Amino acid sequence: MIQKTIIDYLCNLININTTIDSNNEIEGILYIKEVFDNLGIENKIYEPVSGKGNIIATIKGKSDNKILLHSHIDTANYNSENWLFPPDKATITNNCVVGRGALDCKGLVSIWMEIMRNLSLNKHIPEIIITNLEGTYLVFLDLRKIIPIDKVKEFIQDKCNLAIDFGEWFGASFKGFIRVNLATDPQIVKKAVENIISEYKKLN
Repeated sequence: MIQKTIIDYLCNLININTTIDSNNEIEGILYIKEVFDNLGIENKIYEPVSGKGNIIATIKGKSDNKILLHSHIDTANYNSENWLFPPDKATITNNCVVGRGALDCKGLVSIWMEIMRNLSLNKHIPEIIITNLEGTYLVFLDLRKIIPIDKVKEFIQDKCNLAIDFGEWFGASFKGFIRVNLATDPQIVKKAVENIISEYKKLN
Protein backbone atom coordinates (compact mmCIF):
# COMPACT_ATOMS: atom_id res chain seq x y z
CA MET A 1 0.00 0.00 0.00
CA ILE A 2 1.33 3.45 -0.90
CA GLN A 3 2.03 5.53 2.17
CA LYS A 4 -0.84 7.84 3.01
CA THR A 5 1.50 10.82 3.23
CA ILE A 6 2.27 10.59 -0.49
CA ILE A 7 -1.41 10.29 -1.35
CA ASP A 8 -2.13 13.38 0.73
CA TYR A 9 0.67 15.30 -0.97
CA LEU A 10 -0.53 14.27 -4.42
CA CYS A 11 -4.21 14.97 -3.80
CA ASN A 12 -3.46 18.38 -2.34
CA LEU A 13 -1.24 19.29 -5.31
CA ILE A 14 -3.82 18.11 -7.85
CA ASN A 15 -6.46 20.23 -6.12
CA ILE A 16 -4.34 23.32 -6.77
CA ASN A 17 -4.79 24.57 -10.33
CA THR A 18 -1.32 24.98 -11.84
CA THR A 19 -2.21 24.81 -15.53
CA ILE A 20 -0.09 26.96 -17.79
CA ASP A 21 -2.81 29.59 -18.29
CA SER A 22 -3.71 29.80 -14.59
CA ASN A 23 -0.53 31.64 -13.60
CA ASN A 24 -1.05 29.98 -10.25
CA GLU A 25 2.00 27.77 -9.79
CA ILE A 26 3.03 29.81 -6.76
CA GLU A 27 0.07 28.39 -4.79
CA GLY A 28 1.41 24.89 -5.30
CA ILE A 29 4.88 26.05 -4.31
CA LEU A 30 3.50 27.64 -1.14
CA TYR A 31 1.85 24.33 -0.25
CA ILE A 32 5.18 22.50 -0.63
CA LYS A 33 6.82 25.19 1.50
CA GLU A 34 4.23 24.66 4.23
CA VAL A 35 4.99 20.93 4.27
CA PHE A 36 8.74 21.50 4.44
CA ASP A 37 8.39 24.21 7.10
CA ASN A 38 6.43 21.78 9.27
CA LEU A 39 9.17 19.19 8.81
CA GLY A 40 11.89 21.67 9.67
CA ILE A 41 13.43 21.41 6.20
CA GLU A 42 15.33 24.50 5.09
CA ASN A 43 13.75 26.03 1.97
CA LYS A 44 13.48 29.21 -0.06
CA ILE A 45 11.00 30.38 -2.68
CA TYR A 46 11.97 32.21 -5.85
CA GLU A 47 9.32 33.97 -7.91
CA PRO A 48 11.06 35.55 -10.93
CA VAL A 49 7.69 36.11 -12.60
CA SER A 50 4.51 36.81 -10.66
CA GLY A 51 2.62 33.55 -10.19
CA LYS A 52 5.49 31.41 -11.51
CA GLY A 53 7.37 30.20 -8.47
CA ASN A 54 10.15 27.79 -7.62
CA ILE A 55 11.23 26.29 -4.32
CA ILE A 56 14.66 25.04 -3.36
CA ALA A 57 14.82 22.86 -0.24
CA THR A 58 18.04 21.67 1.35
CA ILE A 59 18.95 19.01 3.88
CA LYS A 60 22.57 19.42 4.85
CA GLY A 61 24.66 16.30 5.31
CA LYS A 62 28.10 15.47 6.64
CA SER A 63 29.87 14.76 3.34
CA ASP A 64 30.47 16.73 0.15
CA ASN A 65 28.30 14.31 -1.84
CA LYS A 66 24.93 15.65 -2.95
CA ILE A 67 21.57 14.28 -4.07
CA LEU A 68 19.49 16.43 -6.43
CA LEU A 69 15.75 15.83 -6.75
CA HIS A 70 13.98 18.09 -9.22
CA SER A 71 10.67 18.28 -11.04
CA HIS A 72 7.85 20.66 -11.98
CA ILE A 73 4.25 21.20 -10.93
CA ASP A 74 2.86 23.13 -13.91
CA THR A 75 0.50 21.16 -16.15
CA ALA A 76 -0.86 21.58 -19.65
CA ASN A 77 -4.33 23.03 -20.16
CA TYR A 78 -7.18 20.56 -20.54
CA ASN A 79 -10.71 20.08 -21.85
CA SER A 80 -12.75 18.74 -18.95
CA GLU A 81 -15.25 17.17 -21.36
CA ASN A 82 -12.64 14.57 -22.26
CA TRP A 83 -12.21 13.42 -18.66
CA LEU A 84 -14.07 10.61 -16.92
CA PHE A 85 -13.33 12.26 -13.55
CA PRO A 86 -13.00 15.99 -12.71
CA PRO A 87 -9.44 16.87 -13.78
CA ASP A 88 -9.12 19.71 -11.27
CA LYS A 89 -10.00 17.58 -8.24
CA ALA A 90 -8.14 14.51 -7.03
CA THR A 91 -10.20 11.33 -7.20
CA ILE A 92 -9.15 8.02 -5.65
CA THR A 93 -10.53 5.04 -7.56
CA ASN A 94 -9.34 1.44 -7.87
CA ASN A 95 -6.31 2.24 -5.69
CA CYS A 96 -5.28 4.99 -8.12
CA VAL A 97 -5.18 8.77 -7.74
CA VAL A 98 -6.71 10.45 -10.80
CA GLY A 99 -6.43 14.13 -11.69
CA ARG A 100 -4.54 16.63 -13.80
CA GLY A 101 -0.83 16.25 -13.18
CA ALA A 102 -1.03 12.90 -11.38
CA LEU A 103 1.60 11.53 -13.77
CA ASP A 104 3.15 14.69 -15.19
CA CYS A 105 4.44 15.63 -12.81
CA LYS A 106 2.78 16.07 -9.42
CA GLY A 107 3.07 12.36 -8.69
CA LEU A 108 6.84 12.59 -8.92
CA VAL A 109 6.88 15.77 -6.83
CA SER A 110 4.93 13.92 -4.13
CA ILE A 111 7.51 11.13 -4.13
CA TRP A 112 10.35 13.65 -3.87
CA MET A 113 8.56 15.32 -0.96
CA GLU A 114 8.30 11.99 0.85
CA ILE A 115 11.96 11.21 0.18
CA MET A 116 12.88 14.61 1.62
CA ARG A 117 10.78 13.82 4.67
CA ASN A 118 12.60 10.51 5.12
CA LEU A 119 16.01 12.07 4.56
CA SER A 120 15.22 14.68 7.19
CA LEU A 121 14.99 11.80 9.68
CA ASN A 122 18.71 11.32 9.11
CA LYS A 123 19.22 14.33 11.33
CA HIS A 124 18.50 11.99 14.24
CA ILE A 125 21.72 10.11 13.43
CA PRO A 126 23.97 12.67 11.72
CA GLU A 127 26.94 10.30 11.86
CA ILE A 128 25.39 8.16 9.11
CA ILE A 129 26.69 9.31 5.74
CA ILE A 130 24.40 8.98 2.72
CA THR A 131 26.49 8.50 -0.40
CA ASN A 132 25.81 10.05 -3.79
CA LEU A 133 22.99 8.28 -5.66
CA GLU A 134 24.68 8.92 -9.04
CA GLY A 135 21.51 8.47 -11.08
CA THR A 136 20.28 5.31 -9.36
CA TYR A 137 17.72 4.35 -6.74
CA LEU A 138 20.22 2.26 -4.75
CA VAL A 139 21.73 4.32 -1.96
CA PHE A 140 24.73 3.37 0.19
CA LEU A 141 24.68 4.28 3.88
CA ASP A 142 28.00 4.48 5.71
CA LEU A 143 27.43 3.16 9.25
CA ARG A 144 31.06 2.96 10.29
CA LYS A 145 30.79 5.91 12.70
CA ILE A 146 27.91 4.41 14.67
CA ILE A 147 28.52 0.65 14.57
CA PRO A 148 31.78 -1.37 14.64
CA ILE A 149 32.16 -2.77 11.14
CA ASP A 150 32.10 -6.36 12.39
CA LYS A 151 28.74 -5.69 14.11
CA VAL A 152 26.88 -4.09 11.20
CA LYS A 153 25.30 -7.33 10.01
CA GLU A 154 24.09 -8.19 13.51
CA PHE A 155 22.72 -4.66 14.04
CA ILE A 156 20.90 -4.39 10.70
CA GLN A 157 19.73 -7.96 10.27
CA ASP A 158 19.05 -9.13 13.83
CA LYS A 159 18.14 -5.93 15.65
CA CYS A 160 16.63 -3.74 12.91
CA ASN A 161 15.07 -6.72 11.11
CA LEU A 162 16.05 -5.40 7.69
CA ALA A 163 16.91 -7.30 4.53
CA ILE A 164 19.42 -5.16 2.63
CA ASP A 165 22.69 -5.54 0.71
CA PHE A 166 25.83 -5.43 2.84
CA GLY A 167 28.68 -3.29 1.58
CA GLU A 168 31.34 -6.00 1.67
CA TRP A 169 29.41 -7.83 -1.05
CA PHE A 170 30.68 -5.13 -3.41
CA GLY A 171 34.26 -5.02 -2.18
CA ALA A 172 36.31 -5.09 1.01
CA SER A 173 36.51 -1.29 1.12
CA PHE A 174 32.72 -1.10 1.57
CA LYS A 175 32.62 -3.15 4.77
CA GLY A 176 30.56 -1.15 7.25
CA PHE A 177 28.21 0.13 4.52
CA ILE A 178 24.71 -1.06 3.64
CA ARG A 179 22.90 -0.59 0.34
CA VAL A 180 19.19 0.30 0.43
CA ASN A 181 16.74 0.09 -2.47
CA LEU A 182 14.56 3.24 -2.63
CA ALA A 183 12.49 1.92 -5.56
CA THR A 184 9.93 0.31 -3.31
CA ASP A 185 6.88 1.22 -1.28
CA PRO A 186 7.84 4.42 0.62
CA GLN A 187 6.23 2.90 3.71
CA ILE A 188 8.95 0.25 3.67
CA VAL A 189 11.68 2.91 3.37
CA LYS A 190 10.12 4.86 6.24
CA LYS A 191 9.92 1.76 8.42
CA ALA A 192 13.54 0.89 7.68
CA VAL A 193 14.70 4.37 8.72
CA GLU A 194 12.58 4.25 11.87
CA ASN A 195 13.98 0.83 12.80
CA ILE A 196 17.56 2.06 12.43
CA ILE A 197 16.86 5.15 14.54
CA SER A 198 15.07 3.15 17.22
CA GLU A 199 17.80 0.53 17.54
CA TYR A 200 20.56 3.13 17.42
CA LYS A 201 19.01 4.97 20.38
CA LYS A 202 19.10 1.75 22.39
CA LEU A 203 22.87 1.70 21.96
CA ASN A 204 23.33 5.14 23.52
